[in-house]
Amino acid sequence: MIRAFLSRYPKLKYVVGIQCYRRYDPEEILSSTSRKLQGSDLYYDSYNAAIQLDSTDYVPFYFKSQLVTGVEKMPYSRYLKFLEGLTIKLGGTFRGWGTQDFRGTFLSPQDSLRIGPVICWESVFGEYLTDYIKNGANFIFVVTNDGWWGDTPGYHQHNALSSVRAIETRRSIARSANTGISCFINQRGEVLQELGWWIRDAIKGTINASNKITFYVKHGDFIGRIARFFALIVVLMAIVRMLVKSK
Repeated sequence: MIRAFLSRYPKLKYVVGIQCYRRYDPEEILSSTSRKLQGSDLYYDSYNAAIQLDSTDYVPFYFKSQLVTGVEKMPYSRYLKFLEGLTIKLGGTFRGWGTQDFRGTFLSPQDSLRIGPVICWESVFGEYLTDYIKNGANFIFVVTNDGWWGDTPGYHQHNALSSVRAIETRRSIARSANTGISCFINQRGEVLQELGWWIRDAIKGTINASNKITFYVKHGDFIGRIARFFALIVVLMAIVRMLVKSK
């Protein structure tokens, strides 16, 4: 149905989040997150992903790579194997989802504009998101499911962080949260339109493209790095003072 609709509008792009799988051929090198397909010798990876569909047959994928600990990945799984049953019981995955090592963008062939497909939790990390901009993103699209927050301040905070990302990168944002707050955000971080939590509806709007590179995109969380440096100095001074007093 989506393909039939898109064929009538050659310039239209449809960006959506999906869950997908990749099967490994017998001669391929397996990833650390691959798992065996039951009843066979084949292995596969699971991905929390976003895709772009249009009137062509080309379908670019982006795999979420900033995973939520305990839900989408388990650190030190080799040593914490005994927690596997508990992790799965709580709704998580022990082996983890597959990832990719770069921040891919989706291209529009008609005008060469690119979007950065940001999936859920990834929108929390400012310096991480700048890699989409460095790879040519003119817009940011945030695709998320915030239903697991419940009706708490959590989904409000998650939505507000998208405004911070817009200010840092000077990119307009379209945010689609199928159980949270969907909205359009301009390059100053102002929310232009908004759908409230758990409301079934659609919004339509216009957002502006940008190719400017901000100071933050160039240098990242430099304030945090400076603060860590001075914090280390303070700790070292405190240790030295304690040693001097003890002598």
